Amino acid sequence: MTLEMASHRVLIVASGSVEILLRALDSEALPFCWQILTVGDWLIPSRDISADDFPVFDIRAIEPSTVVLPDHVEFRTLLLTDRYLAAYLLDAQSRRTSELRRDMARLRMPTAENRFMHYLLTENRFDRNGQTLLDGYFHEIALRLNLAPATLSRTLADLQRRGSFNRKGRRLTLRKSISPQPTPGSKRAPAATRLG
Repeated sequence: MTLEMASHRVLIVASGSVEILLRALDSEALPFCWQILTVGDWLIPSRDISADDFPVFDIRAIEPSTVVLPDHVEFRTLLLTDRYLAAYLLDAQSRRTSELRRDMARLRMPTAENRFMHYLLTENRFDRNGQTLLDGYFHEIALRLNLAPATLSRTLADLQRRGSFNRKGRRLTLRKSISPQPTPGSKRAPAATRLG
């Protein structure tokens, strides 16, 4: 089964925990020339985004490799799935990494999330299919990027609640020590919180 797309930018999103990574992409930052394609049970964020704003398709039966694009198309597709986060350069001339980096910067994401995306897209952590193993690298990437505690804690808490990140049959343990600010009148901050 193939899906033929029009000549405009497309954001393909798959079901699962990756939804939380998209919450950083505020709807106002998303170029409105993009389509959102849903796979499986992924839910479009209710905040400001609805089927009235974007053409929405259920493509759960469509594999990324079967997506057919016109030869003249000059855009790139960001593909997010449960276990993989991959950047596909889907134009005829195979855009350079530097161009993709510049495109990502134009999304005007918050600094931490921007660095997170750039790391995934530019640090050569891809397998032979051009994909990055998100479940294996997520915690390492987050620590390397020194993500803001609030951002990382919220992300890890959601991952823990969903319980969908596994590695070689084992639950992937994600840990991050967060030292909350002391409340007024307290002598010291509470003990660090462990997530994972």
